[in-house]
Amino acid sequence: MNTDQILAQYLSDVSEVTSKVANTLQQPRARQLVYKELLAKPRLPFHSLLRHLLQEEVMYRNALWNLEVQDDDNHFEGIYRCAYLLGGCADPSDTLLLWDAKFINMDVGTSMGAEFFIGAGLHETLAYLSQCSAKDAAEIREYVWGYFSDADALKWQKDWEEERITDIRSI
Repeated sequence: MNTDQILAQYLSDVSEVTSKVANTLQQPRARQLVYKELLAKPRLPFHSLLRHLLQEEVMYRNALWNLEVQDDDNHFEGIYRCAYLLGGCADPSDTLLLWDAKFINMDVGTSMGAEFFIGAGLHETLAYLSQCSAKDAAEIREYVWGYFSDADALKWQKDWEEERITDIRSI
């Protein structure tokens, strides 16, 4: 399946990730091409797909970390690409998924900064985390607030977003 077929199949399956789509998305290159295509599309219709893709990226990064696979094509960047696009769905509950992904290993943990956690908006995310009963919600809130309490952080966020977009376009 090519990228257009993957996305069309997903949408025709009422936004469910069927086994046919899931099998194709096990390939790192297929995921990268989906990210490039999704950059130009509204994200919300692909929310479930992006959540699935984040799980794929976590498995892939774990396999890389454990030396079970090799990556000669920079597919390891997929976790950050997916995380950025998932933020575009503007669902503050995704911060919990991203937080779990951040801690799969030291490599991801040091590169997945607070910028990834405010796709729903800074105030919306902080409000959600304040009301959330998840065990990590308070820690995530402190982490996000600690970064964004700097007066220049929102300017840095815009620069970071441009870097993410440029990276995905380069696929």
